[in-house]
Amino acid sequence: MRQPIEPGYREFLEFSDGMDNFRSGMPLLGWCDWPSGETLSRALRFRNVVTSIDVHIDEGLTEDAVLAPLSVNVDGTVGIFMVRDEESPDKRYFWVGNGDAAVFSTLSEVFDVASDTRSWSDFSTE
Repeated sequence: MRQPIEPGYREFLEFSDGMDNFRSGMPLLGWCDWPSGETLSRALRFRNVVTSIDVHIDEGLTEDAVLAPLSVNVDGTVGIFMVRDEESPDKRYFWVGNGDAAVFSTLSEVFDVASDTRSWSDFSTE
């Protein structure tokens, strides 16, 4: 993943090897998806799109930020990435797609938005 696994994600993986239907058909990657698999391949393709058009920079991450895929939808247009950004250590997760983007500090916050416990606008980068 080119970065340490964030403690919240590590804890999640200790109890589950990913999650098939995390949100609207988006699976969360588990240990079984690394180092290969169709979901991972789709997520890596989407990450390449996001970074090639500098979406991550537009949303406040640095050019050097490392994005490790956690999830991607079936058509590869929405994804969640774990972030390693030395200049912004509080930005740990980046959820982007279909013109929207949000940055989260913890995996718990990602789950809160996915379950509609908290509003997307609390984390939106717009």
